[in-house]
Amino acid sequence: MSELSSRAEAPPGLFSRLLGPLIDALGAAGGIGLAALLADLIVTGESDRAVTLVGLAAVTTGLALNPALGLLGWLALAPFSRMFNLAMGSGLPDLGLHRVAAMFLLLLLLAQVTIGRRRLARLSTIEWTGLLFITGMLLAVPASRLGVIGGVQNVFDTVALPLLCFFFARNLLAGERGLGRLAVVLALVGAMLGLAAGDSLNLRNED
Repeated sequence: MSELSSRAEAPPGLFSRLLGPLIDALGAAGGIGLAALLADLIVTGESDRAVTLVGLAAVTTGLALNPALGLLGWLALAPFSRMFNLAMGSGLPDLGLHRVAAMFLLLLLLAQVTIGRRRLARLSTIEWTGLLFITGMLLAVPASRLGVIGGVQNVFDTVALPLLCFFFARNLLAGERGLGRLAVVLALVGAMLGLAAGDSLNLRNED
């Protein structure tokens, strides 16, 4: 029993102890950089980009404070994702709502696993199959007409992103309560999409 208790009370490794302060430092640096960028955008008259940046920062903050509720909020904003697109230009991938939220949440979960704050469920057959499919598509990217950057973006948006959402839901919304919240959010999203489609059809009929 003494050996088991000593193992259980063993201090965390050096990396685990340094990871928390490192994340705090990166968050502080990111906050300062965000404030400076917002000030520059407002001064130069690019208020639309400033609003988009604030929206993306709010989404990532919500994910950091509560990953489960942040995931639901992200899904609820899906019909309005075009409002959260930050064009980078110069051949760089755009920073959209789904790309930023998915990559941030993935890195957050991996960091929590590293420091022992979270345990992830084992990958299911669907996820392993999806990873193999993504690997095959990435191998075909160099031969694509979209180019390397465009091909990778297309694979991420059309295949990797839905798979990541499935992975996040399995790990953050497991249980009856989580699934109930997810069902409500998906119903709201479906209702909003239905209303938007109805308005679009009415406008076309009027034209």
